[in-house]
Amino acid sequence: MSQRAKKKPNKGVVATIIVVAIILTVVLFPRRNCLLDGGTVIYRSIAFERLYQVEHRHRLYDEAGYVYYEKGYIVTLFGMEVFNNVYVDYNDGHSLEHPPEVEAMNKEIDRVLAIPNGD
Repeated sequence: MSQRAKKKPNKGVVATIIVVAIILTVVLFPRRNCLLDGGTVIYRSIAFERLYQVEHRHRLYDEAGYVYYEKGYIVTLFGMEVFNNVYVDYNDGHSLEHPPEVEAMNKEIDRVLAIPNGD
């Protein structure tokens, strides 16, 4: 019976694999940005922002006195848009006009906070 000699991995190869794994983790790990436009969230690479971007769009959209939401995803690789399914959800809209009670309260607030013009 002959036993095969077990090869130990070369220290240089192990070090290279560890360094490559660390670099890929830093380059591909996402950074999350939340926008204050209705709920849009953008994910980008930590190291290189132009490497990739995934945008989960949930943005307020105003059209003809009504407010709707733009919804969907946009995926960008190396600055080029590769996927876009953003649409306007017309089923979830509401009027921009306020009820009379709210309008009366807003006028009262404006009157109380009005700065005298010195007359």
